[in-house]
Amino acid sequence: MPEPSDLARRAHRLAALNEAALAIAGDLDLDRGLQKILTTAARLVGARYGALGIPDRHGGFGRFLTVGISEQRAARIGALPRVHGVLGSLVTDGKPIRSRDIRRHPKFSWYPAEHPELVEFLGVPIRYRGEILGNLFFSGTRRGVFSAEDQRLVEMLAAHAGVAITTARLYADAQELAMQEERSRVARELHDAVSQTLFSLVYEARAAADRVKG
Repeated sequence: MPEPSDLARRAHRLAALNEAALAIAGDLDLDRGLQKILTTAARLVGARYGALGIPDRHGGFGRFLTVGISEQRAARIGALPRVHGVLGSLVTDGKPIRSRDIRRHPKFSWYPAEHPELVEFLGVPIRYRGEILGNLFFSGTRRGVFSAEDQRLVEMLAAHAGVAITTARLYADAQELAMQEERSRVARELHDAVSQTLFSLVYEARAAADRVKG
């Protein structure tokens, strides 16, 4: 039977999860919503470092949000990571990774200079209806290892991230469609106006020619 302290901790986690879900549901600012998910997850699993990445079409990350790394340190680290190695595995294989020492993972390569030395690791793919949209990962827990409960919690938050990303894309697509329709409407009106003007000019020219002949 769970201890009262365990029940209280789980209740706190579920309340925080619900709060994060409600916060992002009403926010059309994707980066702000994703940062809320990332920050909440890092706090709930006790991670010092965390990141959320959305790949672009060029082998990199179009969006890469972090927690636990200052802007100054990020600038010293340099370029964003590429979608390969462990981070790429989360996207290509679509399977969570929970490790006591990620440096022993077969797909681990290296850390750039100034990068924190991440040891324990918890990473999950972000997906929506089977499509993998990105990844969410953490390191730096004082417990030395992330638990299965930590993983389930992060997976739930990753599911909310998937909904947020998809919603933002649908909204952007709708805006683009609306802009295209507006451009088409303006083009039609312009075409009609030009056609009407040409018709009037031709009519006036013919009338003038008839008067000259008369």
